[in-house]
This record gives sequence, C-alpha cells and structure tokens, in this order.
Amino acid sequence: PQDQSTDYRRPNVANTISLFFHDMPNADYHASPAISKSGLDKIARSPAHYQAAKSAPPESTDAMVFGSAFHDYILLPGVFQAAYTVLPDDFNGRTKDGKALMAAIKESGQTVLKPEWVENIKGMAAAVAAHPKAAALLTGGHPEVSIFWQDADTGIDCRCRPDYIHSTGIIVDLKSTP
Repeated sequence: PQDQSTDYRRPNVANTISLFFHDMPNADYHASPAISKSGLDKIARSPAHYQAAKSAPPESTDAMVFGSAFHDYILLPGVFQAAYTVLPDDFNGRTKDGKALMAAIKESGQTVLKPEWVENIKGMAAAVAAHPKAAALLTGGHPEVSIFWQDADTGIDCRCRPDYIHSTGIIVDLKSTP
C-alpha cells in the first residue's frame, strides 16, 4: 500500500492494490464513483434501489445528526468545531432574532445541535475516555482513513472508510445509540 495525498476526487486505482488517504473530506469520499459496502447492500436489493439512493440521498434524521456529531466529537474534533453550532438554551425560532440566527447558521453550512445533545455527547466521550480498552484503541492511529482499491476478480473500484485504524491494524467502528 502507498500513502498518497494528491488528487483523491477520482482516484485511478486500476494499477494499484490500495490507496490510503488521511484527511480526505467526507464529501469527497462520498463523491467517489467507487462502490462501498452500503452501495453493495443497495445493489443486492436491486439496481433501482442503488440508483435511487445515489440520485436522492435520504434526509438526515435527528438520530443520524446526533450520531455524526458524536463521531466527529470523538474522532475529528476540528471538524466538530467547524461543522456544528449549538443553539442557546433560550433560543426561540419564532422571533426576529431567532429567525436571523437560523438563517445565518443555514448560510454557514453548519449543522444545528440541541444543547442537551451536546451534553450527552460530552458525557459519552468522557465514558469512552474513561474506559481503558476503548481509550487505548482510539489512541495511536488514524481516524477516517479513506481506502480505495480495485477488486481483482471483477475490476470494480471499491472504497471503505473505517472510523479508526489503530497502529496495530485493529479497525475500530464507533457507534452511538439514542
């Protein structure tokens, strides 16, 4: 495997076993035409399901937003700081000031988090940090490594993005439940 940090938007993996990209933006990873496990799951249901998902991704639910925020808080704190904003406790979206705040947040591209979500996320992060094995697995490796390869049997370009790869090679999948 080789580490490459050049143009990762449409990697040419035809002559390469694997490409590993550190710090690839999530949007760029998902824009790649290479197939992922979730894409294979949709194709297994039917090619029409796969095409529908590619053309119109599902709306984010509160659980999805919470899970992504928790994930970013633990693994990508810089992304968390840039991508999310927390509404003040006294926020009222029906007032002139509230509407202006929501418009500004929307224009910035940030995702809104409820204050109680952030408190829960911080508590969950503290629990992970206090757990000796979990904390050890999330230290000394790399978060969100984007991996691309070409399947030797089919010639199809594939991709995966493990949450965390420990220096020992252990792959960590960080999950949350509402």
